[in-house]
Amino acid sequence: MYPMVNEPEPQRLELEHQDALDIWQSWLENHQGRIKKARPLSLQRLSIINSAISSYGKDNCIKAIIGCKKSDWHMGGNPLGKKYNTIELILRVSKTPEEQARNERRIKTLSKLSEQNSDGDV
Repeated sequence: MYPMVNEPEPQRLELEHQDALDIWQSWLENHQGRIKKARPLSLQRLSIINSAISSYGKDNCIKAIIGCKKSDWHMGGNPLGKKYNTIELILRVSKTPEEQARNERRIKTLSKLSEQNSDGDV
């Protein structure tokens, strides 16, 4: 049986994209824990993660994912009551310098949040 067009072969995926898989696993653990059926890692998400690794580094991506979980605003404590915790939003990379500067500030802010304990102390 041939693999689906949007589904890379699992062994090849692991060899070529281990850092991206580690980041995806971190996001699943931090933001999908209560959902029985986790979202699939699509080629589009894989591309977003790989771009973020290139722009921010693996460690900063993981810290931003953890920090997002500690952000009241991102987890629904905002005027709309909406969660802003998708991997696409957390790890967004933009083409314009202005947008990319904003994205880099968001990654730094979320990374700092990841280092806080539950009392808000670093």
